[in-house]
Amino acid sequence: MQYSQQHLWPLFWFLSLLAACGGGGNSDQSAPVNTSGGAIADARRDNNYARFGDGAPAEKLRWTLLRGVRGGLLTPPLYLNRFRYALLTDAGALAIVEGDTALYQFHFPNGERTYPAVAADSAGMLYSITTRGQLYAVGPDGVGRWSKDLRPADTNAIVGYGQPLGMADGVIVGTTAGTLTRYSSDGRQRWSIQLGAGVAPQICHANGALVVALSQNDYAVSDTVLLLDPATGARRSATPLVGFRVIAGPAVIGPAALVGVARRASDGTREPFLIAVADGTVGWQQPLPLMPRGISGDQLGNSYITGTGTSAEFTGGMLVSFDGGGNRRWEKFFESELTAAAAVSGNYLYVVSRREGRTGLFTYDHSGQFAAFVPVANLADVSSRITISPVAQPLLVAVDTCVVLRGTD
Repeated sequence: MQYSQQHLWPLFWFLSLLAACGGGGNSDQSAPVNTSGGAIADARRDNNYARFGDGAPAEKLRWTLLRGVRGGLLTPPLYLNRFRYALLTDAGALAIVEGDTALYQFHFPNGERTYPAVAADSAGMLYSITTRGQLYAVGPDGVGRWSKDLRPADTNAIVGYGQPLGMADGVIVGTTAGTLTRYSSDGRQRWSIQLGAGVAPQICHANGALVVALSQNDYAVSDTVLLLDPATGARRSATPLVGFRVIAGPAVIGPAALVGVARRASDGTREPFLIAVADGTVGWQQPLPLMPRGISGDQLGNSYITGTGTSAEFTGGMLVSFDGGGNRRWEKFFESELTAAAAVSGNYLYVVSRREGRTGLFTYDHSGQFAAFVPVANLADVSSRITISPVAQPLLVAVDTCVVLRGTD
């Protein structure tokens, strides 16, 4: 059993990364905080929603075929300013694109491939981690600046790497081996700590603190939410989630950090919950109808939880909303799983699922009223992660070709 857990934990990390990082600091406004970069990230570092634009129901999708970029796309656009963004490709490149044209491309050496995650700091330095455990820093001109080996001394250990967290100066990275490290933009290590349990893929920076979830990868052992000093890594508080294992999050929404969790019932099934942690204690917990996969929120403190079926009886998805006090506002169910957080912009939120067998982009308002559905035709696959552009457009990417789809009214 121990062997199985050690080998499945990095796979869980990879799947969680796909889910949680499509789910608010964001170049995309959907994920928990801070998956974007540049000046935009600085302006939104404490938020899980779009500050700019009012959003709109997407009535159609406009296709943009990117010139000079090869392969499929691993991530939605990561905006560096209003017109320029970064993308990762499955051909092993990090592309900096303006409009529909690649300006620069950095090709990861030795044929390395990356996790589907990229971050940037306020100077526009880009960060990505390869499956070989190398952290690369790439300048806004597409030139590699430095790299760091994140692997433990035991190079045979199986380790997973989460979403890099872009800071004002540098980046923070966590691993399933329990290491959390902060680097300056010039590659200097500012601090590194060993936390004794795997760091969940999503790290948040909000209200002047880091919010980190630790998972033991074992339903028999309780997981923990930590509050850390971003300047030193020093621990400010530790909140045990008694009896629970972290599945999604954390995401800071209003005054609380929300985590999607599950516990093992006496009959062996998993029971999912949403837990709010504030001031070092559990504020409230509520049962969820499906396993949580992404968490996002709006400026009023409402949260939006996406999820997937927990049994053979239901393999679809759900979107459920709670207010800041933990009261359920509404819920929606879908034909296919929602594996990424809802994107939030202005008065609207967006998810990707199927309707009558057709994959497409759903739009709802914050009260849960359906606004629009736009099917995605002629593409074999699109990412379930959604980015909100600086002009409040929802954006998707094709997985198997270099196409960006922009939702327009």
